[in-house]
Amino acid sequence: MKNGIHTKFIRTPIFGILEDCVNATKGIGDGIDSYPLCEYIMQTTFLKMTGASEQKLKCILWEIATNDFEFRYDFLKPQNNYGECSSIKDKQKVFKELIKEINKLSRESNVIKDLFSNNVKDVIKNKATKEICDLLKDSIITKWQERMFLRFTREYNNFLKTSFFCNYDDKKNNLSLIEQSLNFESIVFDQRNRCAHNLISYQTNLPRLSVLVDKNYDYQNYFFRFSILVLLDEIFIKMYSTYLELLEKNV
Repeated sequence: MKNGIHTKFIRTPIFGILEDCVNATKGIGDGIDSYPLCEYIMQTTFLKMTGASEQKLKCILWEIATNDFEFRYDFLKPQNNYGECSSIKDKQKVFKELIKEINKLSRESNVIKDLFSNNVKDVIKNKATKEICDLLKDSIITKWQERMFLRFTREYNNFLKTSFFCNYDDKKNNLSLIEQSLNFESIVFDQRNRCAHNLISYQTNLPRLSVLVDKNYDYQNYFFRFSILVLLDEIFIKMYSTYLELLEKNV
């Protein structure tokens, strides 16, 4: 298989960051004296995952530009800005570029339609939900945030359904990334900005009443954020791996 300089990094799941977090906290006791570590460790893990996700998408764009000179020509124009690849709009732009490249390289007209079968989506969902639960359930992290973790274990099946991502529209001949029901911006992106830019340092700690009554407020915890990040990562790994396979066939 044709490998670029960033291929190993792109195809390494960010799920491994959660595994590193669990391993790093095994020596921490479960007494109340350890609780002040909670937010530091959760923020650090969350920012490492968001940062890796953003850098992966930038690397994907560079890899495409290395292999497709037409894309490179447009990619280097100042007006074609992909941002920091942190917002859902930025991620959707990269997703669409991968779709275009896969369609260019494939001789099959239905390659995109068949890319995310029900079985594939089940595996991705399982990685982003049950496997996270299994990994974290006996860790100090779940003792620190037991109520939030229990909410995640109870609701992840309703929160993340296979119908919420990678849906193919026959009429538009289009594959979606994630649906609005997952609300990436309020659950992940806003918290990413608060942590990355230390906005909490001057903002009041209490959310507004309009935020508290919002139906998505229950999902404002790190476990649901980890779930969405792992979901997106697995989708992009699948897309990029397919792109590499087709690229190899066309060499």
